Amino acid sequence: LNARVLLGDQDVDITLQNLASALSLYANDADKFLGLVEKLDDAERELGIELPQGGSGAGAADDAMTKAAMSSFIEKLKTRRALDKIMGTLRAEAPAIYQAMIGDRDAYMAASIAGQSDSRRLVAVCGMAHLQGIEKNLVARGFAIAERKC
Repeated sequence: LNARVLLGDQDVDITLQNLASALSLYANDADKFLGLVEKLDDAERELGIELPQGGSGAGAADDAMTKAAMSSFIEKLKTRRALDKIMGTLRAEAPAIYQAMIGDRDAYMAASIAGQSDSRRLVAVCGMAHLQGIEKNLVARGFAIAERKC
């Protein structure tokens, strides 16, 4: 392919600092945090997805079932509908957490991509949760987004 590789995400230490700051809003208010967890649980139930409960600790067979259940749960979250619902809930209920985990990084990655001005075409690989935000940031900078299949 003869292409350059751009590692365009924000430094993880900055993301973790921002996330710690956002989470500090809940440090002295357990009810507020539990309310957020309940809203996210409600969104999962609305989607027909429930976080599997932990194993009983009875042994390897029980742990394997728990791993399979967790794997199934994660796969269900990987749909566009589920991701939009969960991210929308997080953005509405905990905007500072959403901004630290998603929004800031979307803007950073879009700026990294936009900085590759010597490229007429570019393939960017990112996590599904970042796709729409990166596209939105790039369109705001005058970029055209090619049709995608996901």
